[in-house]
Amino acid sequence: MEQPSSAEQREDLHAEEPPLTVAAESDPELHPGPLGAHPMLADAFSRPSRREGPQGPDPESTGEEDPGMEEPLCAERQEGTRAQEPPPAAAPEPALDRHPDPDAELTGEDEPATTPPLSAEQSEAMPAGEPPQASPAELDPASAPEPKALLAVHGLHYSRGQGDQSFRVELPALTLAASEIIALTGESGCGKSTVLELLALVARPERVGRFHITLNGDDVHDVAELWSRNAQGQLARLRARALGFVLQTGGLLPYLTVAQNIQVNRRLLGMPAADPNIEAIIQTLEIGKLLDKKPHQLSIGQQQRASIARALAHKPPLLLADEPTSALDPRLGALVMNMMLSLVRRLRISVVIATHAHEQVRQLGLREIQAEPLEGRLGSRFLEVAP
Repeated sequence: MEQPSSAEQREDLHAEEPPLTVAAESDPELHPGPLGAHPMLADAFSRPSRREGPQGPDPESTGEEDPGMEEPLCAERQEGTRAQEPPPAAAPEPALDRHPDPDAELTGEDEPATTPPLSAEQSEAMPAGEPPQASPAELDPASAPEPKALLAVHGLHYSRGQGDQSFRVELPALTLAASEIIALTGESGCGKSTVLELLALVARPERVGRFHITLNGDDVHDVAELWSRNAQGQLARLRARALGFVLQTGGLLPYLTVAQNIQVNRRLLGMPAADPNIEAIIQTLEIGKLLDKKPHQLSIGQQQRASIARALAHKPPLLLADEPTSALDPRLGALVMNMMLSLVRRLRISVVIATHAHEQVRQLGLREIQAEPLEGRLGSRFLEVAP
């Protein structure tokens, strides 16, 4: 990374950046980073002590027998009786599909376990000519169910302002798989930042059909239901755990050093300070020499790299980046963008990037969700562009 020119170093970077607008219902003390991180950093949570319950005497060690009840046959003795009277074998059940139709409503309830494969003894006991049934996925691998999407949104509507001057944003459908990167594109003022605020759970939708965030493959969070109950505490905890956010410029806490800013989200979540991923992030973004500096001592490009490091430090499943390179010159902007994409691919983090650089999006081969103006009123509808 080239150091900024002397002219850039003399540039006054003391002006505070405007913070991201947060909906009135949000909980500022639980927001990570630029969304309202608390200045006091919490200590890591202590590990709960292990407790062992008392163990009773082994019934078999007493040598006593129950005269009123016959001793049940154990597994080994049951096998010994198979030659005299083989038990009838039950017809095998088809394997259960652990992943429902993506269009079906997700409930977040525990899913039934798949039927285990038959053991050798069970297979021998089955009548001839009736082999175990194979699941549809085994017969046709292409029919295997898709894993649940990290993000699934349908019918999202939001309005800002009143009357004829109100601005409306519509997101008919958006799905984002784990480790996938997509771009929101459109001209300045089309509502890209508003969409990111909605996805970041800091702006309340006016209407939404489905809004699910799925963590670890099966931990489904119904965001629409949380908003309907105004469950601010649950929304704040989900924000802190699942999301990282990079603003257009800065967003660092001015009274903390770069190293302290990077640790903010980890400390609030009770995560340890030391982590191999932190070292990789610092090296990739080339900010090792900046760790003891405060934001006002950095150039704009250095501030953006430090902001990216802070957003990724707690390894969130989803990163939202609002035109992270718009304040940089094209050469430096492309370099910082490549650094960020290299990191998220290495960490297997999903990303939604808002940008007006259509050509760069196409060069990177990203999925594109483009803003189109609404007919007859102010606003945009975001639709996916065919590849």
